[in-house]
Amino acid sequence: MTACKPHQTGLGHQDYQADQPSQPSQADQPTLQHFKNYGAAQVYVYSLANTPKDPQHGHHKGLQRGHYKALQQSLLLERLQGYVPTLERLDITYNHWGKPRLKDHDGIHFNLSRSKHMLAIVVSTSHQVGVDIQYMHKHANAASFHACNTQVFTKAELLFLQQSNAPLLSFYALWTRKEAALKALGTGFCIDASTVEVLGDTSTVGTQSVRLHETITTNNCCMTVSILED
Repeated sequence: MTACKPHQTGLGHQDYQADQPSQPSQADQPTLQHFKNYGAAQVYVYSLANTPKDPQHGHHKGLQRGHYKALQQSLLLERLQGYVPTLERLDITYNHWGKPRLKDHDGIHFNLSRSKHMLAIVVSTSHQVGVDIQYMHKHANAASFHACNTQVFTKAELLFLQQSNAPLLSFYALWTRKEAALKALGTGFCIDASTVEVLGDTSTVGTQSVRLHETITTNNCCMTVSILED
């Protein structure tokens, strides 16, 4: 079986390919906006709105990639140290499809996702997990997603979108559920996403079941946390 290229997986492979994280300066301290304990996993949602903006672009999307990666890694290390107090640095390895894992700590499972200035990190000591967060663009046209939809969503999911009174919100809800489920499975988009249905609280793929937990956070973002069940 051929592994997907990192940018095709949706697993955030590139988010871990940077130098070891440095502590953010006082000027770019992120803020913890949301925390939830799902029992089997904990999710932390940060706002990076106070981090420096790119002087040329003047908005968060234009921040230098290296700065964002370093900030994400610093926050991830900080969170993981709460579960592994002796952890001094991130030593990341990857599975066949590119999902990251902590070397020599097989009992620690984690995932992260960033959209615009919001960053979500999920950690579990017992289950494989995934998370996806998406900024909901108010002026986006749901119809413009059609080509993508037919490749990603099942027929039942497409019907759900067509019948929805809030198609844009429904699109982001389904998308985050889909990507979070694929992350928990460890495959990302290396498998046919249109065969994985995420309309219910549980998505079943073969013999594996993924529990989906959806939240609408502040800052106009939609987020789903997924936990691979035993």
